Amino acid sequence: MRVSLFQAGFGTVTTVALAAAVSNAGGMGSLGSLNVRNAKERVSALRAATKGPFFVNIVLQHYPTDPPDILPICLEAGAPIIQFSWGIPSKQTVAMIRAANARFGLQVGARAALDAGADFLI
Repeated sequence: MRVSLFQAGFGTVTTVALAAAVSNAGGMGSLGSLNVRNAKERVSALRAATKGPFFVNIVLQHYPTDPPDILPICLEAGAPIIQFSWGIPSKQTVAMIRAANARFGLQVGARAALDAGADFLI
């Protein structure tokens, strides 16, 4: 990937406007704290607001299912990149991302992310 500036997920304070501004300025915008009720709307709105790269931040500890129930919603809405924190996604989760021709990354502090096949590290 050729982007060196990544916006943090920022939890509940992240907005579509902020993520679009970061992406449109040449960085990697981010949407965090999505849920099954708002994910499609927010990802679609960000896709419409920028031609630049962005990712959806999924905190694995917040989702009891594997793959997380929010993942297919984000991928169907066109999220080009999924970024995980607080855990390592399962092979099934990674396969779902790859099948959607999306990329993924991990927010980690260990080599395990590269071994899992992450495209980038935070």
